[in-house]
Amino acid sequence: MMELVDINSFSKPTRQSIVAIFLIIFKYIKIMLRQIWPFLLVFFVGGSGKSYGILITLSIISIGSMIWAIISYFKFYFHIENDELIIQKGIFNQTNLNIPFDRIQTINIKQNVIHQLLNVVELEVDTAGTKKAEFSFDALSKSKAEELRSILLSKKKSEPVPLSENSFLNETDLEILEAQKDTEEKIPILNLSIANLIKVGVSQNHFRSVGLVMIGLFWIQESVEDAGIDTDSYMNTGKEFLLSASISAILSLLFLATFLAIIISLVRTVLTYYNAHLWREGIRIKLSHGLFNKKEVSAHYDKIQLLQWGHNPLQKLMKIKDVSLKQASSAAVSSKKSLRIQGCSDEHIEYLKESWLGEAALANLEVHGISIHYFYRRLLYRLIFCALLIATCILAQHYAGWLVLSILLIPYFIATTYLSYQKSGFAINDQTLYITNGVFGDDYAILPLIKIQNIKIRQTPFQTRKGLADVRIFTASGNITIPYISNDVAEDLCNYFLYKIEVSEERWM
Repeated sequence: MMELVDINSFSKPTRQSIVAIFLIIFKYIKIMLRQIWPFLLVFFVGGSGKSYGILITLSIISIGSMIWAIISYFKFYFHIENDELIIQKGIFNQTNLNIPFDRIQTINIKQNVIHQLLNVVELEVDTAGTKKAEFSFDALSKSKAEELRSILLSKKKSEPVPLSENSFLNETDLEILEAQKDTEEKIPILNLSIANLIKVGVSQNHFRSVGLVMIGLFWIQESVEDAGIDTDSYMNTGKEFLLSASISAILSLLFLATFLAIIISLVRTVLTYYNAHLWREGIRIKLSHGLFNKKEVSAHYDKIQLLQWGHNPLQKLMKIKDVSLKQASSAAVSSKKSLRIQGCSDEHIEYLKESWLGEAALANLEVHGISIHYFYRRLLYRLIFCALLIATCILAQHYAGWLVLSILLIPYFIATTYLSYQKSGFAINDQTLYITNGVFGDDYAILPLIKIQNIKIRQTPFQTRKGLADVRIFTASGNITIPYISNDVAEDLCNYFLYKIEVSEERWM
């Protein structure tokens, strides 16, 4: 006898797990520490009576926050009613948040270290109309979270299973569910091993890590100064060194910064994408990863608006690519609306494209280039910048090293601008738009024509004189641009896109 499934598990108002109290308190404390740590530094460094007053005030605020968190927990309920997830919360003013199933975009599960220790998970409910999560449950048992997610997703199916009047699945219903499970078999796509994680970490864009290190140093300096510690003497020495630095010293600093950036990127990648698994269940792609902060996110094929992938030179050498599946979002696109997959091979990307679009949608995509005026115009702006930089160094008369670097920028800009021109292009068939670009690396984007929400033709005064235009294509997950093409071609593309959207009977989402 097969076990019966109760579909009314959440028909009555239910609270979160009791450990949600501790997680809410922890969340308040974490937010407060981000704001008040300079005051704590003053207390431990200064130790004055005034500092003790600050500490007492902060303690009172902390205790008040804890009491507020406890009351908030007991005033929070959720349940399912009339195809809506209903959230009831509030201490003085009770508010109801109704989330219709049709609006639900994704339901993701997260586990940080505290969640893992307490054996609970955080459940995020994302919708297509919000920049961030519509709502998140601080703590649910994993079994309850999985059950809630299954109920919400099953009710979103276009052909739901018919149910008996007793609110339990009968034998016929169970047979239908089993047939659905057969079509939603878990198909593994990608598993990142430790060796692959190291390749992903080493091949990241390390310029961002260098910037984060510099920002962190400046932030620490300002915070320490706010605490009453004088750092001017140290900073003046550093500034004098930078202003008089030779090329060898600059290169040494760059080498050190690059080394630190690689270490930072490697550690961040291992922590973020540890034990990463990508698989397919029916018409849904799922990704789980994380060491201390575990995440399980998903992307429904109908919700995916745009598929982007690419690689930098190091990734090209290691034959791996980054992939983003961008989902519908009527607000500004955030990372939560994208499913980012690292360490993919060409075979993985081909599988994702074909399983999403089908082979017919990928046929006959012949890439067309853009106007050479794209190269001329962008190079002109860069050469003007170099000229101003060189003139500044000459007038200052004390920056020989920087003058040489400014001159070396000229061939660098020529090379990178030409590469950008060479790699920019587009292809189109009766179902799909395909766009290429890049400089040292290569970037690609592909989207079905039915996903297009709006098209704009933009012309600068220079483009108008040359009979050129940019075409901006807007989707529910962001926009992409075809730059510097003939104005006639731009208008033809615009008319063709609008025609395909108008005659198509397929759902865009």
